[in-house]
Amino acid sequence: MKAVVKIGGSILFDSEGKLQPEIISKFSSLIKEFVQEGNSCAVVVGGGKIARKYIQAANIIGGTKAELDHFGIDCTRLNAKLVILALKPYSYSFIPTNQEEIQEAFLSEKIVVSGGMKPGQSTNAVAAQISEIMGADKLINISNVDYIYDKDPRIYDDAQPIYEMKASELLEIMKQSEQEPGKYGGFDRVGTEILARSKIVLQFINGDDPTNLKKALKGEKIGSIVKPN
Repeated sequence: MKAVVKIGGSILFDSEGKLQPEIISKFSSLIKEFVQEGNSCAVVVGGGKIARKYIQAANIIGGTKAELDHFGIDCTRLNAKLVILALKPYSYSFIPTNQEEIQEAFLSEKIVVSGGMKPGQSTNAVAAQISEIMGADKLINISNVDYIYDKDPRIYDDAQPIYEMKASELLEIMKQSEQEPGKYGGFDRVGTEILARSKIVLQFINGDDPTNLKKALKGEKIGSIVKPN
């Protein structure tokens, strides 16, 4: 099996904004176990609270949206370096910054770990792009929520979880999401379209319990599953 694991920045930090290295270690151990069983895996890491802090500061100072994105990208790559460290000796040591470098990295047959790539592109879209290049069977998106909801549960008390849906249905939900630096929604339009055309399954799980990743890698129905149209 070939899988891409997107680790959202939201679960790398606690409520006070402190990094949680033990969470990184737990996820990395499960990914190494998955690879040791003969599977292939790549990882994409988000920016989390530290990225938002830098983006907010840069915005106050007067940065452009592209400049704000670069601050976020730098933070995702710092987080990715921690994951690379935790995945040794199975990890590829260099963080790819474009499609050509991704393809070159896969030649190593090691676990490729990436952060953001370019302004205007979320790490969700990067994960989808890497999934397509890799020919992945599944992309597992780890965040701090249990499911994809029909509307933002932080705003609407009557938001309902969706256990299984099509990519076209997810696209409708994504139209409600903000697409600003540091404010990407549960996923995004570009990433969803890439997965749909490549026939890659997308699974959303809550990372507060790291064993959820093990369940998802083993094909268990947990969280929300998005199937190609």
